[in-house]
Amino acid sequence: MAQKQCQKKALSSLADILLPGAVMAVCAGIYLTASGYRREARLFPQVIAGITAVLCLLLIIKNCIYQLNTRKIGLEVKKEKDPGSIKRFLYVVGGVLLYPALIIGIGVVPATLIYLSTSMWLLGYKNKKVILLISVVLTAFMYVLFGTILSVKLPFGLLFGGKL
Repeated sequence: MAQKQCQKKALSSLADILLPGAVMAVCAGIYLTASGYRREARLFPQVIAGITAVLCLLLIIKNCIYQLNTRKIGLEVKKEKDPGSIKRFLYVVGGVLLYPALIIGIGVVPATLIYLSTSMWLLGYKNKKVILLISVVLTAFMYVLFGTILSVKLPFGLLFGGKL
């Protein structure tokens, strides 16, 4: 029993470092891909990829320091909800893969509402009022920023008469 628990802890520790590393690799790919675009078109993806990569690097550093401190002191830390678990990782990957299909089917605004609220719920946050509030505020912010301020035509989705 103790050996199985130790193996789970080792996998969790490894996932806490490998998952942000994988996201950093994706960010590097996005950054390099966007470098071939025109200057106006490459700025936004490169900035977002850069910020995400820096945040992932900080997360890796935080997780390494945490692992070193718990091993040095000999603490047995029991996590109620493990943010680096494989199950949660699969939820995130599934959501990221399903989100573009939702955008094509129902449009950006409803797809974003569904994606954000479902992701928060699946990742362990259960306060429905806060989930709804955050989803609506972020979606409204995205709509105002891209649809109004930047004048980007957001997809309506096939269900609402949009085109592929």
